[in-house]
Amino acid sequence: MKRLLLKRLQNRFIRLVEEYMRKHNMTQDDLAAYVGIQPSHLSNLMRGKRILSATYLLYFISRGVVMPEDINDGNSTTERENEFWETAEFTRRIEFLRKVVKKEKQGYNIEAMVDALPDPK
Repeated sequence: MKRLLLKRLQNRFIRLVEEYMRKHNMTQDDLAAYVGIQPSHLSNLMRGKRILSATYLLYFISRGVVMPEDINDGNSTTERENEFWETAEFTRRIEFLRKVVKKEKQGYNIEAMVDALPDPK
C-alpha cells in the first residue's frame, strides 16, 4: 500500500512539534525517543527533508504530542485520508484511556472524579 503523504500539513506539524518541545523542555533527540522514531527521521521531518506521512504523524498523535484537531485542516483530499483522521482520533483516545487506567492503578477513584464534574452548559 502506498504511503499517505500529508505535505500540506508539514509546516503546521513543525510548529506544533516545536511548541511541544519548548513547553516540555525537550530536545529533538528526547522527543524522538519519546515517540519511538529515529532522531534522524525527526530531524529530517523538522527540516522538510522528509515529507510528513500519516505513519509518522500517528507516532506523534499516539503520544499526545500532536492532537488531530490541531493539525487536521479539514481539507482531506481522499477517502483514505478521511479514514486516517478517524484512526488518528481513535488513537488519541486510546492514549487518554491509558493515562486514566494508570491513575486508577495508582489508587485514584476515576469514576468518582468523573461523577463530580459539572455538566457542560
